[in-house]
Amino acid sequence: MGDGYRVEARISVWEGKDVLRVPASAVFRSEEAWATFVVEDDTAVLRTVEIGETNGLETEVVSGLQEGDSVIAYPSDSVRDGVSIKAR
Repeated sequence: MGDGYRVEARISVWEGKDVLRVPASAVFRSEEAWATFVVEDDTAVLRTVEIGETNGLETEVVSGLQEGDSVIAYPSDSVRDGVSIKAR
């Protein structure tokens, strides 16, 4: 190739269909398992989840959540199971 040429490439490391994804910031270790906080009736509920693939931005959730569940991204130390929360 000479000057002025370029190559456009798309590299796919993993691909799946009907994948449930959440922000990677919503998933954390809780004892020996992965977990997230789900919002139920303005209350934070700790939920154990099984994760699959992740790219650092989004994480695949294999089990423990359903489509439409609201999760808390970047939960602070003040967020605990059963704590009342308010969406921002």
